[in-house]
Amino acid sequence: MKQNFLYGLLGLSFLVLVFDVPMQLSIGVKPGDWIKYDRFYFRQVIDQSGTRMNRTESARFSCLIEVLNVTENTITFRESHVMDNGSIRMSFTYTADPTKPYFTHPEIAVHHFFLPANLEAGDHIPEPILFGSNLGEISYPPWSQWINKTQMMNVNSVDREVNSIHWMVNKSWTGYPVGVMIEERECLFDGETGAVLSFYQNSTISGFDDYWRPYKIVEVHQYSIKDTNLWQKSFWMGREALIALNAILLCILAFYIILALRTQFSRHNI
Repeated sequence: MKQNFLYGLLGLSFLVLVFDVPMQLSIGVKPGDWIKYDRFYFRQVIDQSGTRMNRTESARFSCLIEVLNVTENTITFRESHVMDNGSIRMSFTYTADPTKPYFTHPEIAVHHFFLPANLEAGDHIPEPILFGSNLGEISYPPWSQWINKTQMMNVNSVDREVNSIHWMVNKSWTGYPVGVMIEERECLFDGETGAVLSFYQNSTISGFDDYWRPYKIVEVHQYSIKDTNLWQKSFWMGREALIALNAILLCILAFYIILALRTQFSRHNI
């Protein structure tokens, strides 16, 4: 009986190790939270065959994420693209649960802005990797991504525990047609709230057409945090604040030294 129990326990442990069952996940944002990003988009098409129009597109703008509602782990948030003159270029509203995997738009967008809260290095995340084109597709199942590193970083003059994710996947064809697809992502998320701090994704497709003429398509999405109300900025945090404080203290000390010297000089002259 004991032997059967031990075998069963070992089998259960093996299943847990193989399938890496996700822990109980939660979110770290609330209604009214907002984050502003500096966002950049770039797309370039190079095609010698002329079937595609050679072009280069790029845009830089502010992106505002506003949490409108939270029900259990489901977040409703608005993404607004703001131009330099303050006008709204476009706006989208999403409702999704960042603790669950999504495979289709628009819900899959939640993974680009929010992770589950209080994760650390080695923890897996729900987002699947999907990348497709006329050459084929790259697909990795949910929970295949994981946090590479957790470290303390200074974010907008506040020390935060930050999770780092970086990966690169590629697929190539040596038959017909000949081509290569590469997808790379590098991003930072706040550990406590799960909100993205910086995000970089590069999708590249290159190869040769029927007449062995080369072509290449590159698309880059990048954004980094500018401001947020997720945490309170403190004057006592940050290198710049410490330098300012030291300068004030030195000025006060210099004032009292000069005052003391003048007083002593005046007494000697009496």
